[in-house]
Amino acid sequence: MFECNFRLNSESSINRAIDPPSNFDAMQSAIMNQVAAPRLFLVALLGTLLSTGCQTTDPYTGETKTSNATKGAAIGAATGAVIGAISSDSAHDRRKRVLIGAGVGAIAGGAVGS
Repeated sequence: MFECNFRLNSESSINRAIDPPSNFDAMQSAIMNQVAAPRLFLVALLGTLLSTGCQTTDPYTGETKTSNATKGAAIGAATGAVIGAISSDSAHDRRKRVLIGAGVGAIAGGAVGS
């Protein structure tokens, strides 16, 4: 006669179905890195395009120059973002203040530079 000694441990099969794999955090961070890389590239590309759009060519020397208004706006935006970041404890408020600080700083710096 054929005898089968197979027992199904229902608890272990249920736990395997519910519990995430042991490398779940590594998998999640790898997925986030794959999403963040194109986003970072697009931000860098946009920054490059915007900064080259603010350059002029000197008609006498042929040299490209960045206007003082552009430099002032960049410095103002960076300074405003830093001030906004250190002025709040809450992550939501900090993000909001960084954006407001960068905007106000860029406007003020652009006005001073022109």
